[in-house]
Amino acid sequence: RSFTNNLGEGLKLEIPETGVSLSELDRFLREKLGHDLHIGGEMVQTAKGVALTARAGTDSATVSGAEADLDILLQKLAEQIYRTTQPYRYATWLNTQDRHEEAVAVFKPLAAAGPPQERGWAYIGLGNDTVLRRSPRAALALYRRGQALDPDNFLLAADLGAVEIGLGHEEEGTRDIQAAQSLLATHGRDYALPDRIASGDHAYRSTVLRHRGALLEAYQERMAAAAINTAAGNAARDFLARTEMLALLHETSTARTVFAERLPPANGNIAPNTYGMLIAMAEQDWKALLAPDKDFEDTIKANAGLAEYRLTVADPLVAIALAHLGMFEEAQARLRPMPADCYPCLRARAQVASLQGQSERADWWFARAAAAAPTAPYAEAEWGQALLARGNPDGAIAHFTAANRIGPHFADPLEGWGEALMAKNHSHLALAKFAEADKYAPNWGRLHLKWGEALVWAGKPTEAKAQFAHAAALDLTASEKAELARALRG
Repeated sequence: RSFTNNLGEGLKLEIPETGVSLSELDRFLREKLGHDLHIGGEMVQTAKGVALTARAGTDSATVSGAEADLDILLQKLAEQIYRTTQPYRYATWLNTQDRHEEAVAVFKPLAAAGPPQERGWAYIGLGNDTVLRRSPRAALALYRRGQALDPDNFLLAADLGAVEIGLGHEEEGTRDIQAAQSLLATHGRDYALPDRIASGDHAYRSTVLRHRGALLEAYQERMAAAAINTAAGNAARDFLARTEMLALLHETSTARTVFAERLPPANGNIAPNTYGMLIAMAEQDWKALLAPDKDFEDTIKANAGLAEYRLTVADPLVAIALAHLGMFEEAQARLRPMPADCYPCLRARAQVASLQGQSERADWWFARAAAAAPTAPYAEAEWGQALLARGNPDGAIAHFTAANRIGPHFADPLEGWGEALMAKNHSHLALAKFAEADKYAPNWGRLHLKWGEALVWAGKPTEAKAQFAHAAALDLTASEKAELARALRG
């Protein structure tokens, strides 16, 4: 059972003929009552140098060479024993050493004919390799084979969910993450250490909350996961997720601070570039959003599978930025290859059409996006913003209402609803929407700016001044800063 044979726990080195000790008594009791794995062997001097042999149960390995090469021989022997006793972990280690072909050569026979409890793990390894080096869509089939063999393994469900979400299958991916969270609660101890179980629960909960628009709660869950992972020495995995949450909460300065803390991405991950784009989008800095786009080429050359993720994760953001810059032909060129089942892609098509003034076409794409992920509020909220920009506050309110029904803790549709009420000269009614939005995005500069404007129109100048001061201390886009300056002069 290679994954549960964790040689890092309770490992002892014993040299024969040193007398009886408490550790030997402990070993005797474990031999009689437990299931320890014993690795023994010897070093023999030969005419050409030394021969090293190691044995684990009925398996053995021998290496030989010059005595001067002892460190190299020990490394080779250790690898052979690692492969024999813990093939999954050994193959995973090979991947960290960029020895991918060797890793696959271990995973494939383990998946095809390994012990039943090991085959699911092997499919995780094959799936992870396939995501990077071939195709995320192809990896889904491998994870599902592993799931059929080991349905209680929460990591298989989590990997399925991560890939589905990466491909823009928000609804399906979120269901997989929810399944992973349920399996974690019931079978987690069979597959992971306690700290991984606790951090995983927070991380999965964060993903589900983010899907539903509850971004502040999603961020808090991710922070809880980060605290556990930091204590266990695994903090790197949380930097990018925290960056995404902060960008979506419109806290761009803090997002940049967290983003700067990240460790270099492993295996050519495209996520760092994409999350930098998310920050630029929140700032409405369209040229800055396009800057990381050129960095994808080298990453994809090294990891061909990431080309699919570029289409579904990065290119929707790039297309929107190009449209805002009036580069509609270039935006359409990015949109054309996008898959038809990708939620962010459908939303990008709708927003680009709206920016081009193609209202009917935009509404058609917004409707498709909303139908593709009925438990996510983002398409409805963006549809409302598009209608508000067209001067249709009543239509906007209908879609903000729909978004709020799906994601009651999502601040964006509540803030947009408030702006739509202001457009209808109902600023006094907008105040309640802004106050409610403040519960879910308390550090959003635009929210407090518009709240201040509504208070001015509602005849409450003192309260308006306080909101303007609050907005001035928060992140604002260039146009919002100009708007605030006008409001203060007025």
